[in-house]
Amino acid sequence: MIFVAGGGFYGAIAVSKLKNRDTVVVVDVNEECYAKTYVECIAKNLDEALNDRCRSTLVIGDAVKVFLDLVSKGFVPYVVVPAIPRHFAGEVTYSYLKLRGCIIKPYSGTLDEVVEILKNFGVEAKADTANGVVVASYMPFNLRCKQSCDEPQVCPITGKIKAIPLHELMGLVLIEVADETVVFESKFIAEGVGGFSGYELAEALKNLASLCRGSLVAVATACACHGLANFFAVG
Repeated sequence: MIFVAGGGFYGAIAVSKLKNRDTVVVVDVNEECYAKTYVECIAKNLDEALNDRCRSTLVIGDAVKVFLDLVSKGFVPYVVVPAIPRHFAGEVTYSYLKLRGCIIKPYSGTLDEVVEILKNFGVEAKADTANGVVVASYMPFNLRCKQSCDEPQVCPITGKIKAIPLHELMGLVLIEVADETVVFESKFIAEGVGGFSGYELAEALKNLASLCRGSLVAVATACACHGLANFFAVG
């Protein structure tokens, strides 16, 4: 199963390119979203979608809640395509730990340190301290990537060499400041469509389940060039 979080412009592209590859479940709060055009069935909730057994289904609902519900029922998508305007893996982690009874809030204490370390490696980085988020990219924020770029070591826009893929670099940096770190590597699964392992996300949630004791948790999703991380204080 492929899970697409968000049925807007990018979610619709993902559904159109992946629906013949495997079962696709796309989730959006808007029944009239772009992805509606490309699915066989529309379901009002997850149970209805699972009963319909369609090849491609739009589930009306919150993507984070539906993903957690799906995993709790024993269905773990092998690929997750995040296509919502928030960090999906971070939102899932936050909601999961809250459901476990943890007291969890965004953490901003070490974000400036993370930003400075990333910049030392030639990475553009900025922090949203109010929400405990760091955004990072080898591409300057005022430039745009080449269409259908396959992430070569030398950037075709800037001409700069990436000394290390960003998903690896973020793992090395975040582990220095957080008690628990998870970095999900986003890979191309179709032209213009990136996704990461749903198995790894489900496994990470299991491993984080015992953290309601006072921990700093960093959760990131990154490809070779761009990344996004959430920092949570969990108690």
